[in-house]
Amino acid sequence: MNAHVLGKSTPNAVLRAIPPSALARLSASIERVELKRGAVLHRFRQPVKRLYFVERGQVSLLRGMRDGRTVEVAFVAKYGVTAPEAVLGPRTALLDSVVQIPGWAVAVDKEDLERIVADCRDTRWVFEQYLHVILDRLAQCAACNRLHSLEERCSRWLLINLDAAEADSFPLTHEFLSQMLGTQRPGVTLALNELQLAGFIRHRRGTITILDRGGLEARSCECYERLNTRNFPQLSHLRAAVAEGAL
Repeated sequence: MNAHVLGKSTPNAVLRAIPPSALARLSASIERVELKRGAVLHRFRQPVKRLYFVERGQVSLLRGMRDGRTVEVAFVAKYGVTAPEAVLGPRTALLDSVVQIPGWAVAVDKEDLERIVADCRDTRWVFEQYLHVILDRLAQCAACNRLHSLEERCSRWLLINLDAAEADSFPLTHEFLSQMLGTQRPGVTLALNELQLAGFIRHRRGTITILDRGGLEARSCECYERLNTRNFPQLSHLRAAVAEGAL
């Protein structure tokens, strides 16, 4: 893949921020791949072989428990990259990474990228800045899961996935949403029914359709605005540095 063309054309903010000279060194290990719904990109405590710079779709970052339950603790949208910690220290994944909304990504060999990060100060800076984004997201999700109502959390989750799907409808079951939110299925069913009665969504046959985005935003907690990728101060800083030629 032509790294020069990729660096200018990709919608992925982290990939665009990597200096062209560093991208050129990665040309041999860059591949654009399809992200299929349900695909597991990384497993907790397993070696990371490739990093995925998401260009479209969304990847859920999950933490599992001994009893088999899982909860979504963060996510990677089209501006981000999976398992960034793997090139800055730990060689294994800290979380499970599972494709939630299908799309595509640029896959890069982890060892090649690790060498670039070690040699290129500007590339390392990009990954350090992105880790701030992930930590901010983890903290916001933790606070949201503890302090906000289930209906608010459902609304926030639906809006974020609506943005990632870039469509009014996407596949969703009550069971899956309960796993993502770390709660019981009956509570999720009740929350979705309330949103449907209000006319904000339609849910049938495993597919959810957003009918009134404004109404859903009004029911959501403050965390949607904070987790919306357009509102990340660190991401804005990263983009500004690229625009000003600082990298």
